Amino acid sequence: MLMRRVAWFVLLAVRAAYPAEWGPPVNGLRLSLALEGEEAVVAFRNTAANQALLLPLGQMLGGSLSLDLVRLHLVAPDGTRRRLQYVGGPGVMTGQILPYFVPLMPGSVYTVRTPLRHWRLGSGLKRVEKDLARGAALQAGIEAPESLLWKFAQYYPVKKFWSGEAFSKVVRAPPVRP
Repeated sequence: MLMRRVAWFVLLAVRAAYPAEWGPPVNGLRLSLALEGEEAVVAFRNTAANQALLLPLGQMLGGSLSLDLVRLHLVAPDGTRRRLQYVGGPGVMTGQILPYFVPLMPGSVYTVRTPLRHWRLGSGLKRVEKDLARGAALQAGIEAPESLLWKFAQYYPVKKFWSGEAFSKVVRAPPVRP
């Protein structure tokens, strides 16, 4: 009985750490999105068989991370997609701006958790939680043009920078219980 409980706990922990809604691979990278409570969990998987890569996610400023290249889109029930704006984070800081790359070995996964309250819609910066409760969905994406990466190539000896545009599958929020 104890072993069965431990097995279920391990199964749930693995499912939370590696969301199953993976989008199609693009240049050796797949994205997944899961909604866990009030957080969006975006996972990145290197699908290349024998190639490590550096995944650009954004920049570091004064020790704080800004995920400039990661995107969330709100997908309305009619299929309309609108890009959300990230409003969370450290604000204005002094310091050196450095690129933030994650090294991904073949088959490895890197996960980012971000509170939904930090993602807003439109010029009025409307929160998205009510839209999700009314049947809207979310989709994660990343976009890294090759031109962005070449300016950092002198700092990194690895020649395989990921570039392209990739998306997760569209994920609906679980129904809200009354």
